Amino acid sequence: MADFALLDLLTPHFFLGAGLGVNVGAGVNNMLAVLRVDEFDAAFDENGIVIWGVARVDSDDPNNARFTTRAGGAQGAPAPYFDLHDSTLRFRLTSARLPATALPSDEVNPTSLRELLLAFGPDDADEVSDYPGTQFRLELLFNLITFSIPELRGAKLEENGRLVEDASNKRVEFSLPRILLIVEQDSDDPTDLDVDIGSWGATGLDGQSQEIASLLTMKPPYALVGDDAVFGFGFRSLVLDLDDSQTPPQLRDNFGIGDDWKGIYLPEVRIFVSPNGLTGFAVSAAARELLIGVGNTPGLWGDFSLDVINQEETTLAVNIRFFAADGQEIENVTRTDDRYRVTALAGATMAIDISSGLPPYQIWALYNRSVGAAKPAVDDFEPPAGQLLALTETHALYEGPVQDHQIALLVRSRDEDGGPAQTKILRIEVSVADQPGPSPEEPSEGELREPLFSLS
Repeated sequence: MADFALLDLLTPHFFLGAGLGVNVGAGVNNMLAVLRVDEFDAAFDENGIVIWGVARVDSDDPNNARFTTRAGGAQGAPAPYFDLHDSTLRFRLTSARLPATALPSDEVNPTSLRELLLAFGPDDADEVSDYPGTQFRLELLFNLITFSIPELRGAKLEENGRLVEDASNKRVEFSLPRILLIVEQDSDDPTDLDVDIGSWGATGLDGQSQEIASLLTMKPPYALVGDDAVFGFGFRSLVLDLDDSQTPPQLRDNFGIGDDWKGIYLPEVRIFVSPNGLTGFAVSAAARELLIGVGNTPGLWGDFSLDVINQEETTLAVNIRFFAADGQEIENVTRTDDRYRVTALAGATMAIDISSGLPPYQIWALYNRSVGAAKPAVDDFEPPAGQLLALTETHALYEGPVQDHQIALLVRSRDEDGGPAQTKILRIEVSVADQPGPSPEEPSEGELREPLFSLS
């Protein structure tokens, strides 16, 4: 079983040694310094040497497992930083058998050292040689990793529907089940070092696409952008696919899209806008099973809802709309206070609109009550009798046999001062519409006969 630092494998590619010459960014340096090789294999041919295996984190300091992707200690705007959460990772180091242009033999002194280096091979950049070189590619495959973006602030959703900063979760973390980090250096003079992400959601060291970020999740699930509270968003997971040669299997199989599809998939997402000039109002847009196609595959698919939150109007107001099976709104509806009467065929649905009152809302339903039944009490809606309905969906008018019946609805909102919730009970008298009779069939041409007589 091997037991040496992973950084020792890189040291020969930096002529001044690990203490002075190895500089792949302070964050990456610190991370590499705590990785030790547990097991490895090696192979070589006339073009290069490959070493691959398993490394482990050998440190009790959690800060040593955090790094950024700034190469060479470059400075600038705050960069995303990454945290490791697993004790082991897979690695692969590929070294080219090419002499370093930065180390010409005629500049090496003393002569004995020059002769020693040339004994490994010529320093001609066009020839395969074991003369000291700087070109390598290190690939690190992490099993679980999180990264943070400094411009985002953790947020929480208040009961009035507005998004505000979450003081207990200020840092927004994005989690990936796997990430492929690549460190590369060439053999030019001066050498060029690069640290990059090879894949966001890798399945292995080979055949990975940098343009696919799979199974990305966010914690907390809401975030504000920038220093104010005007714009925010919320989601729990997403898949970003910008590769036009492959598509994650779960998207290709579930939605019937091809490998050339490019875009973003979010099982559920919410966007919040609270303009500074509109006091008391906020807009919340939500989508489920959202596909956003870009490039050569543009398009937008999903189930959408939009809420304009009026925080100054606190009285609960509810309205119900009815639709036939073909989606056309049913106009023949009568309403007396909180009692509706509607005639509809099988397949009809209802949409429950809440235009004011403070969220969150709850809607409970009692189906198949007797026509003309008295108004139920709030306790009558308790499970298992009551059925909880989703606010953003339409709901069937017939649960079971298509027959005349009554539906009772309980709509509950939050009270303005945190007291008892506001409630409203509505009744819907549903009558089965007469099925339209078949249209008379026109006689075929063979059934037509000449009239017995005509009037002229």
